[in-house]
Amino acid sequence: MRDWRSTDALAQYVKEHAKEPDARTRAAIAALGLSRDAQVLGRLVEMANDLYPTESFLELAFATGELTRNYAPGMNDDIDAVFPEIVKVFSELAKDKPFEHQCLAVDVLRKTGDARVTEHLFDLFEQEGAEAICPTVSAEVGEQSPELVVATEPFRLRIIRGLAMVAVGNDDVTAWAEARKEDEKYTEFVRGQLREMLRLIEASK
Repeated sequence: MRDWRSTDALAQYVKEHAKEPDARTRAAIAALGLSRDAQVLGRLVEMANDLYPTESFLELAFATGELTRNYAPGMNDDIDAVFPEIVKVFSELAKDKPFEHQCLAVDVLRKTGDARVTEHLFDLFEQEGAEAICPTVSAEVGEQSPELVVATEPFRLRIIRGLAMVAVGNDDVTAWAEARKEDEKYTEFVRGQLREMLRLIEASK
């Protein structure tokens, strides 16, 4: 599966069937996520708007998240150049219902570990419905056991976790969290998570 010719063929198949994805297309998308071949990230991002908000967006989010999570920035200039587009596309998708898909889009942003997500996550934290709970989601990957994509957690916690990935040395995140850690507009749980993030930022210095 990690042979570039295999992933290239899968990516081509998915592209050809993205307009009307079926079970086979969904399985192919999930397989790309398991391939660890970040060379296909650009093509996945190109398909994101076509697959949103179809059921196939689940596999697309899984694949994109897995590939970004397992890629070390700086290894390949072409792949690095895709990350701004990932941030742009998925931050826009995260604004649009259905809610489960918004949760998936935020998870992709979190897994990028890219500081360019910062302002987008700030905006998403305040959007209508942000107090809701994201459900547990798993992707079917052929004959293997389903792959957990994301576990149940509050939408705002998912955003905080995304910000925590880029918080060290990021003064904007520190100032943002400081301004909200005692604001009763947010639940005590959320305020506690903000305080914990600030504690970890301070401990890293």
